[in-house]
Amino acid sequence: MSKTYDIVCLVSNDITYDRRMIRVCTAFADAGKKTLLVGRELPSSQPLDHFPFDVDRVKCRYHKGPLFYAELVRRFKSFLKQISFSNLVVTDLDTILVAKSYNDSDVRVYCDLHEYYEETPELIGKSIKKWVWSKVGQSSVSSIDVMYTVNESLAGIFSKKYNRKVSVIRNLPEQIEYTTRHISIPLKTVYLGVLNPGRGLEEIIQAVINIKEITLSIIGDGPLKKELEVLASNNPRITLVGTLKPDKLTRELTQHHLGWNVLDNNSQSYYYSLANKFFDYINHGLPVLTMDFPEYRKVIHQYNCGLILEDSKVNTLEKALRRITRDISVITQWQSNCQSVMNDHNWSLESKKLLSLF
Repeated sequence: MSKTYDIVCLVSNDITYDRRMIRVCTAFADAGKKTLLVGRELPSSQPLDHFPFDVDRVKCRYHKGPLFYAELVRRFKSFLKQISFSNLVVTDLDTILVAKSYNDSDVRVYCDLHEYYEETPELIGKSIKKWVWSKVGQSSVSSIDVMYTVNESLAGIFSKKYNRKVSVIRNLPEQIEYTTRHISIPLKTVYLGVLNPGRGLEEIIQAVINIKEITLSIIGDGPLKKELEVLASNNPRITLVGTLKPDKLTRELTQHHLGWNVLDNNSQSYYYSLANKFFDYINHGLPVLTMDFPEYRKVIHQYNCGLILEDSKVNTLEKALRRITRDISVITQWQSNCQSVMNDHNWSLESKKLLSLF
């Protein structure tokens, strides 16, 4: 007899570090829903942790390009035939094609759009690929019963694009208690996230190299790792920490003073984003050095919990750091205001909105 679930969620990545989906599935499980999260097994995948919900992985022969996406959808479809479920959550356009299999079934299908997929930095200047992904979304949207995304800006874009209601479920962490930290030189800054192009990492490193009162820790892994190691070599103020599991992340973040959220404004996906790291920093009492993009601007202006950056150029980052080092007391005020942000924006509140959709 096949296993039966209330909710099955599909992601194309490795489950281990997908904090959004771990939060989402935990909320389902805590609400009494028998939940399964299915991800992808990568060559570097580690054994899965224990969660309050079931987890599984599909293994693909290919890991990029059209063959990968075609195989991924086929693997998911084959996997789902082995189980029974009432609700299916597909995430982003790389899994949305699975939804077409349930057009005429009793399964209710949800789509969690994490990002503006066709406008990611990887697709800049690649008009044919952007067109293909746009068509994937347009052709699959009729199979979706409920759509939601991570912020109001993207909800407005997707509502217009797909001519339907798109709800907002922000990627907020569970609120934690943190100890207010004494601010002193050197100021300890941190970057958290995937080491991808377009995230200002090269510029951040260069700015930190040029200002001796600043240190930098980089938490994460990705395509730019080797390049960043070369840039940071022989500089003891810059450390590449690697990827950390959630239970070790808090310990690392609370040792710092400021968090970096630098993004290339050539990408519409980045421009309308509300990155996981933004609230992760604030939740740990870390004011944010962030871009002047709509979603970040709203929070910084309302709560005064960080500094807006005009662009991601090295001299702009240096200018911001020099301004802060001249008067480090401003960090104490920002840090205090971080608590107010999380009182209003946390997963305990946001998860109630998620559950109401189901």
